[in-house]
Amino acid sequence: MVVKIISQLYGALSGLNRFLYRSGLRQIQTMPGFVISAGNICAGGAGKTAFVIDLCVMLRGIKKTAVITRGYKGKMRGPAEVKDGAGAVENFGDEAVMMAKKLPGTPIVVSKNRIEGIKFARKKFKSEVFILDDAFQNFTMEKDRDIVIIDALAPWKGLMREGKNSLKRSDIIVISKSNLAEGQAVEELKKEIRSFTDALIISSALNLAGLVNIKTSERVPKETLKDKGLGAFCGLGKPDSFRKFLEKNGLSFKKFISFGDHHKYRGKDIKKLDKNLIWLTTAKDAVKLKDIYADILSVETASAYSEDILNLIFPGGGKNKAVILDRDGTLNEDSGYTCEIKDLKFLPGTIPALKKLADNGFLLIIVSNQSGIGRGYFSRRKADKFNASLVTALAEKGIKISGVYICPHTPEDNCACRKPGSLLFEKAVSDFGIDVSRSFCIGDMERDIISGNRLKIKGILLGQDFKNLSDAADYIIQTENLSAADKSIIS
Repeated sequence: MVVKIISQLYGALSGLNRFLYRSGLRQIQTMPGFVISAGNICAGGAGKTAFVIDLCVMLRGIKKTAVITRGYKGKMRGPAEVKDGAGAVENFGDEAVMMAKKLPGTPIVVSKNRIEGIKFARKKFKSEVFILDDAFQNFTMEKDRDIVIIDALAPWKGLMREGKNSLKRSDIIVISKSNLAEGQAVEELKKEIRSFTDALIISSALNLAGLVNIKTSERVPKETLKDKGLGAFCGLGKPDSFRKFLEKNGLSFKKFISFGDHHKYRGKDIKKLDKNLIWLTTAKDAVKLKDIYADILSVETASAYSEDILNLIFPGGGKNKAVILDRDGTLNEDSGYTCEIKDLKFLPGTIPALKKLADNGFLLIIVSNQSGIGRGYFSRRKADKFNASLVTALAEKGIKISGVYICPHTPEDNCACRKPGSLLFEKAVSDFGIDVSRSFCIGDMERDIISGNRLKIKGILLGQDFKNLSDAADYIIQTENLSAADKSIIS
């Protein structure tokens, strides 16, 4: 009953917070990078931190990634990079220290304020992708992917942060520990989730990766434990998951002890451990025990996913052809920090040029620097209203704009999204499954073209390559037709 009341209160506060940001009473900020949130709607034990670790491993060597975490139960407010050593768990929290140990080379940043954490990581490490650990209920910033982790064993057990209807905000849902569930439980869970959201649903299996002595760091073969007395303990939100995992992997234990979630171990806790048994615990618990007790084995896990996670998050290998367009000076007259709807005046030839491109199957996407927001000349909300008016005006002419991306930062912000940076182009390619080899970018400034070229998108600079947008459109269509004819001859 108490948990239900707390869940209702938590959900109400989360709903109110979300309303304040959606209504514009609080400002949603745009971050200087690609932001991925890994969270849940049921507190504790779903496996979101494990997912964050998996994602970082997949991105290693591909994108400059940083993890931003609150450092739950740690003293540090941050932003600060997590460092292992004496007092690390006390300062940064057990999950943050565990991630730092498992992800050498990937910055783990503790920051109670996630926005400040992202800015810190961007400035210090030049990070491009920011993974937020536990941020589904964070509405302070725009997120490029909202991923929700749901525990297959106990999907709705414990403190509910939000109702199931909130799942409609998610982009991807990962059902964790699916191989530990019985019978048709996972399929039934998928059906239930599908009644609340159209998000992609995938499953992940939790497998045993090995056993490690927490004092010596030596790996211990599972076979050597046969016929030996084992005990197990953990400090998790859902200890039954750990119990079931051990049983599924043939690790039979004589005694199981459950401490509270994120438990801070002391000498009196170790006294509860029978010295005649070899004790097993989780990797998260292990980081808090190294200096306390030697004969404990950390149970290391590995996840296997039913689909290619990276391709779902960054679906760059698409089949759509697109034209990515600058806004001011390319589509409409540039009046200098253009933001007033009354100043929306399309340049001559814009409407027929866009119509020709759309009729020939090109997606039309706008990418624009809008530093007037960062300089305080106008608000993000005002910029969005101007863009909405532009999109509506074109729609009335039968022209669909598939997406609008703007950078609100000043040059001094050193962001990754301001052209000639390529981040907004990367987002567009990812969001719309664009085939860069068949796509073009058009702008009136050299930086517009540099951004596209970085992704191997062919660029057209107005005033140099072609006089106006109409001539550029004719060239693109002619090039596409010639390419199609070449393919026809080959086939």
